[in-house]
Amino acid sequence: MPFTIEHIGIVVPDAAKMAEWYRDVLGFTVRSSNVNGENAGAFIVEADGKVMLELCQLSGVRPLREKLNHPLQFHLAFKSSNPDADAELLQQNGAKLIEKSAAAPGANYFILLEDPWGNSLQLAKRVKSL
Repeated sequence: MPFTIEHIGIVVPDAAKMAEWYRDVLGFTVRSSNVNGENAGAFIVEADGKVMLELCQLSGVRPLREKLNHPLQFHLAFKSSNPDADAELLQQNGAKLIEKSAAAPGANYFILLEDPWGNSLQLAKRVKSL
């Protein structure tokens, strides 16, 4: 039987606020969100409805980003027809620019940012869709 991904779970420092930011800035839909003392969780779905993320805030569990030593080890990549404009919008809403790939005619173009919680976001403009 072929498997399909139900969701991707990530431990984060503030699940509720992160879910709100992803809704307000990136256009995700919050399917559910709950806070139970020091623990919290939210299920969010991107605009196409194909990818669901579980944002978990767990007492005594360090967020994933604290265990990584490079921003590309774990990142969320978003299609972008205008990465520079989209990067500007994200930065106006609290994201931090990490790096831009060299822009060359006819080449793929990527911009790497951090959301306000330090999670890596990549804007990808590809010459040919994957």
